[in-house]
Amino acid sequence: PEMNPIKSSLLMSFAEKYTVLVIGMAGSMVVARLLTPAQIGIFSIGAVVVGITQLVRDFGIGQYLIQEPDLNTERLRAAYTLTMLISWGMAALLAAASAPVAAFYGEPGVGQVLRILALNILLIPFGSITLPVLRRQMRFRALYCINVANALANLAATLTLVKLGFGYLSLAWAAVAGSAAT
Repeated sequence: PEMNPIKSSLLMSFAEKYTVLVIGMAGSMVVARLLTPAQIGIFSIGAVVVGITQLVRDFGIGQYLIQEPDLNTERLRAAYTLTMLISWGMAALLAAASAPVAAFYGEPGVGQVLRILALNILLIPFGSITLPVLRRQMRFRALYCINVANALANLAATLTLVKLGFGYLSLAWAAVAGSAAT
């Protein structure tokens, strides 16, 4: 017997969320053993600063795309343009703030992390419109594949770069790899 489409969608949504969670938790546990607390701390400072900018970057565009009753090409293009402008502006701001933030913390590595994560923010708009549209269309199988690919690319890049000696920069470059995979 064929599964009800709603049940199938819920199952895929559940599977996506928890597959990504398990990959992330497993990766975090391995990385915690491979990097020193100081290295994780350097990345974490950069990640917190970027997290604050991410609140501004989203700007509710994803929710708009999911809820807009008459989503057409013109509105999609407007959302994409707005996302691009906000993201690229935030990336420029992060890059410009990287030296002062690094100086504030007395750690040049924080500036390196911020510059790499600024590059990541340049990539994010390319997938940020697609994901809400897929969610709107209830294409949870596609979302599962995309988000698991992101998590796996992030984990593979982290582990490879840590083994190659990139330290805390491994985590920043892995975020770029994950965004590229998305």
